[in-house]
Amino acid sequence: MSESPPPEKTPPSYAEGLAELEEILDYLQGSEVDLEAMAEKVERAGALIQFCRQRLDDVSLQVNDVLESVKAALEEEQ
Repeated sequence: MSESPPPEKTPPSYAEGLAELEEILDYLQGSEVDLEAMAEKVERAGALIQFCRQRLDDVSLQVNDVLESVKAALEEEQ
């Protein structure tokens, strides 16, 4: 399984990656699932999960940086 979606298949945003994951889940929950297609979908889902997790981590770091800056500014005012 690849570590992240290939560049040409990287979703432009977290929301689009999540939407594609939901489409894959709907497909896999269907009554007629082709084995080869399922393998491809599961591999793609793994790459999308990793992409979304990385975006969440990146945003979390950005939020923490902003909070630290605000905290430091407030402490300077006191």
